[in-house]
Amino acid sequence: LLSAPRASLAGPLQLSDAFFALAAGCWVVSVVSERSWGSFPRALRPALLALLGYGAWAACSGLWSPTPRTWLFHTAALGYIGAIWLLTQALLSADARLRRWVADAWIIAFGISAVLGVAAVISFYAGFRDPAHNGLIANYGSMTPGNYPRVRILGTNPSFCGSYLLTAGCVAFALRRSATDLLRRALPWLTLAGAVSLFFTFTAAVGAVGVAAAVWGLYAHRELGRKAGKYFVVIGGAAALGMLLLSVLRFAPPGRGDIPIGPVDIQLGASVRISIWGKALDTFRAHPITGAGLGSPAAWVTDPRAYTPGEKWREEMASMVLPPVPMEAHNTYLSVLAQLGLVGFALFSLFVALNLVALVRSQRAAPERWGALATLLAALGYHGIFASLEENRHIWFSLGLAAAVATLGLSTPPPSQGDKEASPRDAEARTPPRTGA
Repeated sequence: LLSAPRASLAGPLQLSDAFFALAAGCWVVSVVSERSWGSFPRALRPALLALLGYGAWAACSGLWSPTPRTWLFHTAALGYIGAIWLLTQALLSADARLRRWVADAWIIAFGISAVLGVAAVISFYAGFRDPAHNGLIANYGSMTPGNYPRVRILGTNPSFCGSYLLTAGCVAFALRRSATDLLRRALPWLTLAGAVSLFFTFTAAVGAVGVAAAVWGLYAHRELGRKAGKYFVVIGGAAALGMLLLSVLRFAPPGRGDIPIGPVDIQLGASVRISIWGKALDTFRAHPITGAGLGSPAAWVTDPRAYTPGEKWREEMASMVLPPVPMEAHNTYLSVLAQLGLVGFALFSLFVALNLVALVRSQRAAPERWGALATLLAALGYHGIFASLEENRHIWFSLGLAAAVATLGLSTPPPSQGDKEASPRDAEARTPPRTGA
């Protein structure tokens, strides 16, 4: 939960893995002690079937994958993150104690990450600007004047760090009523720290889009009612639209772009992501039904801008002819499409859609419902457009959160229609008369 990089079974043990193992063990012990395994929620059975189908197709892709060892690693990772969805739904639906444990652990980890992000910004402006000696920042911003850091909490890639901060903030918003009073009171301030950290994760322009959603999260924490959650979702949608626009634009020196905006110009359609997306589509065209295989490179890129840091880029590099370099698709949906073809893409999209449908159809119109919806929008809408997140652990936790809220809800049910229509006079009539002194 602190750094939340992509699912890596070969890397060092992360705090999220340790917590997840403890929580899952506690749930298994409670189930065994009660001698009742229960039944999987009926509303989520279609989503479970879609997930199993997606996993089976990914496993079958090893038959045509050009890199069997990479396929085996990603297949194991898919089993791990699929278990996150299953057990997250079970943990949050089990009882209030486990739900409080999950909420407290998530808010604490999000708070530590947010505070470390603020510390990274302060350290940069205090003079500690060398990434080789400051593990909290990456390279400088490439946009003029470039006098700002890119936060990488505990070595995480700044872009994925931004995805985690925005998603984790929405999760905290959804789970806040299940947390202890102390953490619930501290959450607005932690959200503000997370907004500052989020602003400095990518570039100033992109961070400004995400910080709007985070700041509104701070406003929504003040219990404005159900409308606050709806507005929160609207802000997340605006962030997704802004991110889409910024993904297809490129910043250029003054006088060399199409639209001047002060110290820089904007070049329309010149973003390197356009080139990467095109190569990912080429991979899909070569394998439209089956895909190239799970774990295989989604795009073979020849554009030198794709792997040249912004501060080292020179205009003469644009004319260089270089051999193709394997890269990820920088888009969740194109990544699945290139690796697993139309079949895998249909199963993955169906799984996500069924979680959303179950969440929307749930009868408990509580803030947890809107918080879970905002979480998915931030994760798969905001960042999924320009990064490959299909193996990110907090994405699958977010899907599990949506499944739990859709199935059982995390708050008391709303009043019945009869209670809404009852007048104060009727309520007074139903009140028993006082007897005695």
